[in-house]
Amino acid sequence: DLVKRAYTRDASQLLTGVSVSEACSGGGAITIEANLRNQQTVSNGDSIVMMANRCIEDGEMMNGTFKATFSNVTGDVLNSWIWSATVDTRFENFSIASGSETLSVNGDMKIAINQTIASNSSLTVSGNSLQTTEQRSGTTVAARTLSDFSMNSSNRSGTVTSAANFAMS
Repeated sequence: DLVKRAYTRDASQLLTGVSVSEACSGGGAITIEANLRNQQTVSNGDSIVMMANRCIEDGEMMNGTFKATFSNVTGDVLNSWIWSATVDTRFENFSIASGSETLSVNGDMKIAINQTIASNSSLTVSGNSLQTTEQRSGTTVAARTLSDFSMNSSNRSGTVTSAANFAMS
């Protein structure tokens, strides 16, 4: 949803090197910095940085920074079932709060998606380090670090397979 938000904006609002801030529907604000080759579709080399400041959407409050850079793009990622792309993401003090629960994320994650038809797709998620902290009513209930991780999954006409390799603390 964050990525789609950048592409569905008025093309004149997202210029390379320009920050655009807007109010969120439930309060707070989000600032978007983007380097997009085409405002209508995802392209190789596109990069997006979103900084949320107490941004409330659909009852959830976001804070922190989310960065995404695209490569290996084929097809129309936003409007088609047939496409592939790799997204290198980085989370910096990114959190989502809903009710009394808050999940915070720091670290990197690479997501590679290949979808040949609506019922055939593959997904690979990998990264060096991803730290999550779960809080309830301000008390930390879980802190996890995923290191040197990779996960592969495929869906072939409803048959789902997956495998993973990681270290967790």
